[in-house]
Parts: sequence; structure tokens; C-alpha cells
Amino acid sequence: MNETREIYERAAEEYKSLELKRTSSFYHEYWVNELIKLANINNEYRKILDYGCGSGIVMKCLNSILNESKLFIVGIDISKNMLKVAKEKNVGELMLGDVTNCGFKDKCFDVVISRGVLYLLDNKDNAIKEVNRILKDGGIFVISEPNDNIFLRIIRKLLRFKKDRFGKYQGLQKSNLKEILHNNNFLISGERYFGYLAFSCAFPEIFPIHIPLFIIKVLIKLDSIISKIPYVNKIGWHFIIVAKKVKYIVT
Repeated sequence: MNETREIYERAAEEYKSLELKRTSSFYHEYWVNELIKLANINNEYRKILDYGCGSGIVMKCLNSILNESKLFIVGIDISKNMLKVAKEKNVGELMLGDVTNCGFKDKCFDVVISRGVLYLLDNKDNAIKEVNRILKDGGIFVISEPNDNIFLRIIRKLLRFKKDRFGKYQGLQKSNLKEILHNNNFLISGERYFGYLAFSCAFPEIFPIHIPLFIIKVLIKLDSIISKIPYVNKIGWHFIIVAKKVKYIVT
């Protein structure tokens, strides 16, 4: 965990500069919008936790997309520098802390959103137990994590020479994460693979050549087609899972 913290303390200013690029901010908002649609988050869900909020980009997008004055968004992260970047966005309440031991009261959130966090943690089971504890009964856990496949492993090995955070961490197997969720009384209500052509072009740290926004929009439309093609869609950069907290799982 200390190594992860150090990596993201160093990366905070880089994230800040990336978010100023129009293509990157546009893609992030599109991404968060897809999470909201798949999870069917509406005005009934008032209190949302951004679990590992980083630079606050998800919180910013939630405020922009949901546009609900009564919405209460909290972000927690282990990196002080990331939280400084998030604070500049004025996105909601921010807290420095460990996501595996949040310190929040039991059953205090309607929705927990985790984007690119669980794959960084050594003990994913403990993390998901903590999410179960702080979610209300019937609460929604929205997860978007880097996908683990041979194609993406090769790309990450190439990228490790550019960024230290690509060297240590691999993605997750969707089936493994679903099993952990099941064992912790989460019922899967939605899942999909996400991010193909447009994904890498929207992140200069992966694809350093600037891509005009109109091309990103075209690539997103192509991605929506790819996502519907069986087997091919499994090469997505991320997968998304929506899970509902239940009292017990019927086996």
C-alpha cells in the first residue's frame, strides 16, 4: 500500500495536466456517464462514495451529469497530492484514508463507485467487505477495473518503461472479482467490457499523439459496435460490474 501511495503522490500533477486536455476530460465524462447508465443511478440515490477518488475527476463528472442539488458526494483516497488536485475542483467532501478501512459508519452510503482501484489492492476481499459494511441494504457497488488478458499484458509491459505504475500492477480477471463479490453478499445486476479504440487515444500517457475531439467521438461510436461483438469485446481495456448488496445469496 505504501508503494502505491508513493506512485500516485508522484503522479498527481501529471493527472492534473492530463485532465486539462479536452479529449481526456470528454472521455472521462463519457466513461462516468456509462457507469451511471449501467447502474441506473437516479435521484433516489442521494449519498455516493467515490472509493479511491484520486484527482476527483469522477466526482466532477457525477456533479455535472446528475446535476442534483441534494446529491452528497464523498471522496476518499490515500494520496495527499491527489486530494489537493481534487480539492481544486470543488467537487464535494474529501477524506484522506485507506479504502480497506474507511472509518465511515455502517450502512451510510447509497452508492459506492470504484474506478481503477481494486486492482491496486493486495487484499481485495477485505476491500469488498468494507464496501459491504458501509453500503445500505440494497445499495449499489459500481466497479470499473482494468481487464486482464494476454493482449493488454503485452501493452502494459511496453508501457512500464514510460510509467512506473504500469510495471507493478496487472489488471483483474472479471470472473475472479465476481466470485469475491458473490462471497460477500453482492448480487451482480449488470456487467460489460469497456474501452477499445477511443480509450487509449484519450490518454496521452498511453498514446502520446494528440487526437482531435471529433475523431474521439467517431472512435467511441466504433467502440459501441465492438462492445456488441461476442469474444472480440473481451479485449476491452476495462470491465464494468454493477453489484447490489443483499442480505444473503441463494446458492
